[in-house]
Amino acid sequence: MKPVLTPTDKVVTAATSSIEVTDSLGRRILVKRPLLSDQLDLMVVVGPDASRNDMYMAMMNVLLHVQSIDDDPALPLTSKKIIDDMVNKLGNEGIEVVTKTISDHFSKTFTADEVKKK
Repeated sequence: MKPVLTPTDKVVTAATSSIEVTDSLGRRILVKRPLLSDQLDLMVVVGPDASRNDMYMAMMNVLLHVQSIDDDPALPLTSKKIIDDMVNKLGNEGIEVVTKTISDHFSKTFTADEVKKK
């Protein structure tokens, strides 16, 4: 008999799952929801001015979701150079597919009624 997942189990499973997608250049990109601590660490790296720039942080959020490209692990975003290298490596094609994957798989919101049903 298959175990019944609790609502907490479902949240943990969704938060730790990875999805492999392919961009228009044929590169395999592994996408996973980042830890909240990774997001906070990135705010320290980019500094107070950039971390208040919503457009910039939206792009950083996309980068944080990338785990690997063609099995080459993504480096932790610990410096401006690594951030720039990652943006350039992904290019528009990679950014596009990762953004769509985030929207399709990691941005689900629930209404109060939906939460009650779960």
